[in-house]
Amino acid sequence: GNENQLQSIREILKRLDEHITHLQHSEEDVQECARETAMIGELEKLNEIFRKTPNLIGQCIKTAIIPIMEMLSIESVDVKCTALQTMNIIISDRKEGRQHLQTLCLVQFIPAIGNMVRSKSIKVKNAAAPFLKKFCGEDTESGRPKKRRNFVREMFIACGGISILVDCLRNRYSNDNKEIIFVAV
Repeated sequence: GNENQLQSIREILKRLDEHITHLQHSEEDVQECARETAMIGELEKLNEIFRKTPNLIGQCIKTAIIPIMEMLSIESVDVKCTALQTMNIIISDRKEGRQHLQTLCLVQFIPAIGNMVRSKSIKVKNAAAPFLKKFCGEDTESGRPKKRRNFVREMFIACGGISILVDCLRNRYSNDNKEIIFVAV
């Protein structure tokens, strides 16, 4: 049941943390590719658990958030994109997704997304683009905007969100860059 899933999540996070530590303190290129592949596999397992049992996200968000955020600083495009998929699953939860997004904003998620949209990789830019919509969007529930302040948007602006949007607009207009430009507009 849920206890087995929680234990699986803890084990996945532990393995991810070990891979991150080795990548950050190792200068061996030979094992780097194997570690990145293993990290992607672990993230995909985590994604599958979160998709099947979204109620577990809230129980493990505090321990999961830092290793997943660290994935965004790994050089591998595939690791970054898979970590962004994980983040998207976390913040797409109907009940607590907005709260999870606020938590992510407190651990430098907005500047990390800023770095992603400035990446030369189209794949990374396109994986990061949907988060800009989340940062700028209305705080809605049951389809109607709420009248309270929008913490995420305020954090986005405070973390240099305007310059992130401007950088998106500086992309050369092409089929590859359409999505990031349209999101910024």
